[in-house]
Amino acid sequence: MIFSNCRLPELGEEELLAQYAFVVRDRESALQGSSEESRVFLADRYGGLGMALHGGSGRVGHDGRFEAKGIGLTPLATSRAVDHAYSSGEASVIECILELIWGEVLEEALPHGAVRSLAVLDTGLPFESAGDLASHDVCSMRGILVRQRAYRPAHFMRAIYAQVAPGEHLVPDHVRTANAINALPYLLPLPAESNDRPMSRVERLHAGMHEMVERLARQHAAARARRFMHGAITASNLTLDGRWIDYESTSHVPVFGSSEHFYPPFWSDDRGIWRTIEYLSYYIDKYFDDGDPGIRNNYVELFHQRLASEQRTASLSVLGIPEGLLTDLDSKDALVMDKLGDIVLRIAKSGRTRPFCGADTDFHTFGHYNLADIAVRLAATDQDESRDRMLSAAISCPALRERLVTTYNHALGVLRRHNTVRSWHRRGLAGLLIFGATKLASQFPLLREGKLKSKLEAICAEVPDRVDLRHAIEELLQSIVADVKLAMSGYRGDGIVVANDHGSALKFYPTTAELVYLDNGSAERLRIHSQFDVPKDLTQSIALIDRFSQRTG
Repeated sequence: MIFSNCRLPELGEEELLAQYAFVVRDRESALQGSSEESRVFLADRYGGLGMALHGGSGRVGHDGRFEAKGIGLTPLATSRAVDHAYSSGEASVIECILELIWGEVLEEALPHGAVRSLAVLDTGLPFESAGDLASHDVCSMRGILVRQRAYRPAHFMRAIYAQVAPGEHLVPDHVRTANAINALPYLLPLPAESNDRPMSRVERLHAGMHEMVERLARQHAAARARRFMHGAITASNLTLDGRWIDYESTSHVPVFGSSEHFYPPFWSDDRGIWRTIEYLSYYIDKYFDDGDPGIRNNYVELFHQRLASEQRTASLSVLGIPEGLLTDLDSKDALVMDKLGDIVLRIAKSGRTRPFCGADTDFHTFGHYNLADIAVRLAATDQDESRDRMLSAAISCPALRERLVTTYNHALGVLRRHNTVRSWHRRGLAGLLIFGATKLASQFPLLREGKLKSKLEAICAEVPDRVDLRHAIEELLQSIVADVKLAMSGYRGDGIVVANDHGSALKFYPTTAELVYLDNGSAERLRIHSQFDVPKDLTQSIALIDRFSQRTG
């Protein structure tokens, strides 16, 4: 056992080892110390784009409860036109730890979360990559990742070019796909309000497709606003319930629109989602045997509509505006907020003139606009007529600046009329917007492309003792997840947490415009700053949080 995820204690360590410490014996020499005990794992058949000659999971088996990734070649992995891990059926220990950490990060960061992992097991075998394996530390070892099971859209698509391994006799792929499609109505997620209502298969199919599309749109819009990029969105890297899975290309990008080193780039990667919906709709039309469900094109268009709507809402969070203040608006006020969201999206998408490389440190020079600084400047200015002047250095285009300021002023009027905000201190709304925008602008250098992998390789090389290694991984995981959780947590009912450490927290209350220190150990509330000094830009906002964090520490 390399690492066990205490956040997902569904199985104990002994049971994990007893049930999942197995590999496909495909080498001439048997593993020293291994037993003759065997287990049967099942390989999932699925298709879709990007499958090459594979017929499904090439190195993952499941037992009906959880999946084991890296157990060896399955009969569905027949293509050798891929890298070593996929052509051998192996997974390195580093890859397994990376996926476990990313699963926990994305579970906190995204509204529908991610497929999570229970544990990383050490097989005792070297990971035979193309390089020279002179050392036998954990970095060079082959692992097994035990993770949650999930249905993917790819499970319901043809693997048209798959080649069956010699000696394998499988149900024809078109028969397999037809059977899967006809089970789809009972596997799709349903909206909460329809769970208790009797429905026909066609009704369940439509309700489930609608819910899946809604979740995919909401997940993707939130990921963009929070600058998380999957990097390889395909039918096999999404789940029916909206989660992400397989994070080898995932990164947190430092500024909007900067990750054009992936294909498609940041603002075009919804292509993988709508093409997935399009292909799934095609196979439903082709194989669903309970009449014509009328699926084709309907749900692709719905996805585009829902993504546009969700992106407007998510983009407002970049300005620090919480979703809770966008409820119960009349149609006129809702149009004002939508217009502001569209302007923010335009600013986010423009000006990123060169791709971001994970090794670069000058990411603030990419393009023209720093949205977080713009957000703080907007909120920090008391007088509506002063905002244009305050933004002159941040937005050089007068027409864009005027349009943003005018719409923002109207939006502030909408927010101030909200029933929740009416009872707040006059500086309460400004403080909420400033801290919300500042938190969402947080940087996570370790989550940029390749950095976390390098960090794990260094830890594994420096900490040979397995007990110490487990503690080091847990400490790293706790640190990253805590930082992400803090940055992504917004206004909740009475206030917004702006800093925390070891059970204590610094919280801003808009009702009184006060920063309050909360000590969980003694349940003590200490007002540490009775008069909230409004910062004027992002730098001052960060400094304000740091100053009080140090004081409480």
